[in-house]
Amino acid sequence: MSYRVYPSKELEKIWKKWISAVRKVYNISIEQLNKNQGYTKVGKKGGKHGFRTWLKQSGLIPQWCKDLNVSKILDNASMEAYTAWKETAKQPKFIGFGKKRERFDIVWYGV
Repeated sequence: MSYRVYPSKELEKIWKKWISAVRKVYNISIEQLNKNQGYTKVGKKGGKHGFRTWLKQSGLIPQWCKDLNVSKILDNASMEAYTAWKETAKQPKFIGFGKKRERFDIVWYGV
């Protein structure tokens, strides 16, 4: 099921900032996982939750992303990046940043 939304110009700007922040955090996460082939465990946490904690403590997330006050969606971006990286870790190749294709400004909400 999908819904067509016609946001105001102000809301559209906010959503575009959020999408840019999610894209930035996802790309930083993939870059760090590919470069280090994993991460150093923080305390007892492991897996995607441990990676999320490590990423927050590492200081790699830009301040403008933190200033948006949307930490939940940024956390989800880092955990989704970890999950994607983990799935490709079963094969000996790196995960890419996506293919070049026609761009759409679409926001999906899980229902």
